Amino acid sequence: MKHVYRVLVPSHRPDPFVVWPALIGDIVHNLRSALNHLAWQLVLSEGNSPGSWTEFPVFADENVFGEKAGRKVRGIPADIVTYLEAIQPFHSPEGKERDGHPLWLIHELNRVDKHQVINVVASSLSANAFEVLPHMKSRRSVPGRLVDNKVVAEILTHEPVNSDHDFDFQVEVEIVFDQAPFADLPVLGTLELCFTTVYPLIVQPLGAHVLALLAAGREPPL
Repeated sequence: MKHVYRVLVPSHRPDPFVVWPALIGDIVHNLRSALNHLAWQLVLSEGNSPGSWTEFPVFADENVFGEKAGRKVRGIPADIVTYLEAIQPFHSPEGKERDGHPLWLIHELNRVDKHQVINVVASSLSANAFEVLPHMKSRRSVPGRLVDNKVVAEILTHEPVNSDHDFDFQVEVEIVFDQAPFADLPVLGTLELCFTTVYPLIVQPLGAHVLALLAAGREPPL
């Protein structure tokens, strides 16, 4: 006779991620602000005056970029505007690849954070159950979101397990986003991708432009 034992996520448990939305929101807001500061300084570097319209452009649609980006980048050097256009999300293929573009993720996460909570949830990558029973037949992990009453593992035995036997159960998890369009993307991996994209965006165009000003004998803006 076969006996099946399941490991479940308990219901009505405390939310371990209550502070995560605020931390994520702070990170993406700072990243988006860094891009806007970049746009502001690029306008100043040309001796022009930025304003409330000045913004680092992020667009997933090429037509919308053509209609609206001009006002946002007014006063920025033409060669830098060409560079900004070249790195836009709309150059990515349609669908998930575009939705996963780092600039689009920063823009959308920041937008969502302004109006609602950025929800996250734990998701199991793999689960392993070990026990001392010689009559254990098999075990199986069930990856997926760790929601209430979720089955994360099943153990099949030939004989019933009594209370004297212990299962040493371990599960590997990661924290993922819980809402579209970035649902199921890993939080830490996504934020790392965003950061490692923004940093060279700031250093390369702004740094190169400031160096050019110095070479020309002009003082860069502080």
